[in-house]
Amino acid sequence: MANIGPNRGRVLRTALNRFAAVLIDEARTFTGLTYSELDEALGLEHGQSYRYSLYPRTRKTRAPQAASIQQLENRVAKLLKRCAHRLVIQNNKAAARRQEEIMGAPGDPIDFDDLVWSDLQIAYEHDWPTFRRLKGRPETMHHYLWHWGISWDKGLVPYPWSRELFGVPADMSVEEFLPALTMAHVIIRRDMAAGILPEYPSYHEILAIARSYGFPC
Repeated sequence: MANIGPNRGRVLRTALNRFAAVLIDEARTFTGLTYSELDEALGLEHGQSYRYSLYPRTRKTRAPQAASIQQLENRVAKLLKRCAHRLVIQNNKAAARRQEEIMGAPGDPIDFDDLVWSDLQIAYEHDWPTFRRLKGRPETMHHYLWHWGISWDKGLVPYPWSRELFGVPADMSVEEFLPALTMAHVIIRRDMAAGILPEYPSYHEILAIARSYGFPC
């Protein structure tokens, strides 16, 4: 029987649990909030962020529905002053089965056919690295600290990611310039994966791309 309708929630449950736990870990790491404080900050019911954080699964583990996981991503992104990314479902057996790797968004009416829970994971569109991937690679995480606006506010972004170098006024909020910088990197990652860009651009080239997406400086 195809995994659509009521059955699709079962095959996606582990992927939803895992991604929700990653988002809660990300939020707590950057804010230092308790679970109760995080519930309030994210507009969740009392105890919900703790239950979302429980992975591997226990009897107390909870996760958003497939149609709602994007909303949790959006709320965490807003709290951390980073850009929200579109969530997609990846088929881990795509290459072996000659199928499409990206099956759509979690809320889409996808037919999972004969796939099982271990075949699927939730990821960011254009293979943007999740907090889980970055956390396991400290050097790469260091390179991506600019991605969180809260890092700029706390003065945690490493050189050369500075307002002075990029010509960003001290009184300009991160929400005004960070989206264009993020979009530039999304485009760069996409083009490098497609073989269009042979190597990562210089910071001057990154800024030029960012300006084409509205970077104000």
